[in-house]
Amino acid sequence: ELELSRRLVELDARCGNVTAVFDCCHSGELGRDDDVVLAARHEDRAPDWVRAALDPAGPAVALDSHPAIVRLCGASPQRTAYAVERRGRHIGRLTEALLETLDAAGEGWAALTWEGIGHHVRERVIAGVGNEGQWVALVGPRQRRLFSTQVAPRPGSVSSLPHQDSARALLRAGWHQGVAAGDRWAIADMEVQADGALRIRAEGVVESIERNRAVLALDRSAELRAGLPAHLIRAADPLPVRVPPGPLARAVEASAWLAVAKTETEAAATVASHDDGVVVSRRAGDLLASTFDAHDAAGLVECLEDWARGRRLLDCLGAHEASEHPLRWTWARVDERGTTPLTGQRPRLRAEDRIRVDLHSDALFDPWFVAIVLCDPAGRLRLLSTRMPEGIELPPQGHEVVGHRLGVARQGLPLRWPASLRDASEGPACLLLLASRRPMSLGHLVRPQALDHDDALALQGLAKGVLRSHRAPELADACAFGRLDFTLARA
Repeated sequence: ELELSRRLVELDARCGNVTAVFDCCHSGELGRDDDVVLAARHEDRAPDWVRAALDPAGPAVALDSHPAIVRLCGASPQRTAYAVERRGRHIGRLTEALLETLDAAGEGWAALTWEGIGHHVRERVIAGVGNEGQWVALVGPRQRRLFSTQVAPRPGSVSSLPHQDSARALLRAGWHQGVAAGDRWAIADMEVQADGALRIRAEGVVESIERNRAVLALDRSAELRAGLPAHLIRAADPLPVRVPPGPLARAVEASAWLAVAKTETEAAATVASHDDGVVVSRRAGDLLASTFDAHDAAGLVECLEDWARGRRLLDCLGAHEASEHPLRWTWARVDERGTTPLTGQRPRLRAEDRIRVDLHSDALFDPWFVAIVLCDPAGRLRLLSTRMPEGIELPPQGHEVVGHRLGVARQGLPLRWPASLRDASEGPACLLLLASRRPMSLGHLVRPQALDHDDALALQGLAKGVLRSHRAPELADACAFGRLDFTLARA
């Protein structure tokens, strides 16, 4: 695995346009759990690059990190990828699904993005296998067009599936992922046109919700394919923002998560112009005031949308009881001296401090999946478990660490002070831990990350499940959540 990782780094340095498709057993497996120490009797035989990689000084980037490489993996570090016999030869389910998707696109394949086809390929594999035992995962710059460095942004999405009733559709997300009754969603084609436009196939409103799936009542009946990306177009309860008339007000009104407040009383946030830019202030008790350049309407709206998403997720979790679960999580500060456990109700950390989160499962039989989301003092959301976007799999009696990376010189995930908080010296922040018996779709909640070495190749999947005759998302029979609050101070 180390040699594969090294070769990928070399390819990326050479051309900057690398796509890796792994359709084999244990394809997500890269060394990542423990430090690797060469036995003394073998050290003299190790190639120079191995000794360099495992030198205590370490490289600047973890060996299993490839943030600029699109990675489509068909199996977990612990599981088997399925194959099928075609014309007397075997072909992997992922390979077949990808080739069929490209063949169906024909000459229009260049309009596809990885974000668009990722859901579709996964659903084709699930349909072929007959269950969700093989969970295809997409990691890396998913907004790119296929086999290109050109970025074609589209709203964060989850997978949609046809319903038995053509006037309805299914979403692979539920209340545990912040979906609420009354939300309005659109189901679009996989392509993004040259002008950035999406072709909408159907629109509908969420009428019923379970832990990890929801039912849309469509405006009109539609013939839909499994795996078309679905995105939110209007929240049932958009965040009310007081903003003066003009371009900023139009940008707020166009957001799926925001609405222009009619009065100061109903506003959860107020936008006002000052000498040094545009200031967003929140109600007392919420997050700190953020300052943006006067021309940065996009940054302002993104910050408010993240805040709205975080509030929505907390509201949904607060309205439900967590299931009994066998999980334990602890966290610690990491520095050159080692790890210092973080205890107490609200520990105080400084920007540039580095943290790790240890996840433990005391289950005897079944796996759990855990995702970790950081909410910073500006309300921005960041997925920390990026190496497995739908959740880190914890097998029975398993242990995983977020923030420990093979080969990286400095361990731990760094905490950053938000650039928009120009005047504040400290503010509230938290880690949200989402746990489920099924993988979790979070693409609608957490924006694609900027290139970051915390993003990794390693990803995981599911054990083989029970065959199902229909294609509705398999229901998570249990889910849980936790919150670790802390104060973040400017460095």
